[in-house]
Amino acid sequence: MIEVRPAAEADFPALTRLDLTYPTDRYLEVARRWKAEHLVRVTGDNPLTDLPLIESLCLRQLEANADYTYVPGDALLMGILSEVISRRALETSHREGEDKHRSELVTLYIKENPEKFKIERAELPKELYRPEYRLTVDEPEDVMLMERIFDKLYRPGRILQTIEAIELLDSEPDLASINAHIGASKVNVRSVALDENEQRAGECGRTLRERSEPGAPSENAPPTRSSSRGWGPREH
Repeated sequence: MIEVRPAAEADFPALTRLDLTYPTDRYLEVARRWKAEHLVRVTGDNPLTDLPLIESLCLRQLEANADYTYVPGDALLMGILSEVISRRALETSHREGEDKHRSELVTLYIKENPEKFKIERAELPKELYRPEYRLTVDEPEDVMLMERIFDKLYRPGRILQTIEAIELLDSEPDLASINAHIGASKVNVRSVALDENEQRAGECGRTLRERSEPGAPSENAPPTRSSSRGWGPREH
């Protein structure tokens, strides 16, 4: 069992005055009031955020003493993910970032500057990975789909689980087609692109190290296969 202690104010440098019109500042205000070392970010437009994943991400964040734990890649576009952020990382983002980093792009500074943070990357369970499904709610068609899902699956007194909604869409493709024509937001596309760029950079770095090591394969050697997702844990 991991013991979580309240953060002492002396553990953190003094913040400049918070402007609560910025989302990042609101997160920091919550952390300060509750003396929290870590926060879970769940957005209001994702009514089917996966609850078991929140628990596993929190556990991983605490075990690794990480600054940021999340699931990278195009699973973000589904609208079922949460992320865990340390107060230290939020304060660094607030102090060193620009206005755009204090906006709804709460973790953008962390993703743009991974060398400054300890980041844990988790993998979404295969049964939940359906990047072709859109379970976020931004457009009227999204609301229509969510109403259909809840009409079919919701029962008073119990929480509708993400896996139930995905299994429903698997079995009734016509439902998924309701909002399939809607493109992902530019913010989320940008976030996915940052993950992909970092993955490519990591693969290039590994290749250079391998070639510099004794017994490394020559340039004419056949390439080895690697995972197309590359979502395993990595540290910075």
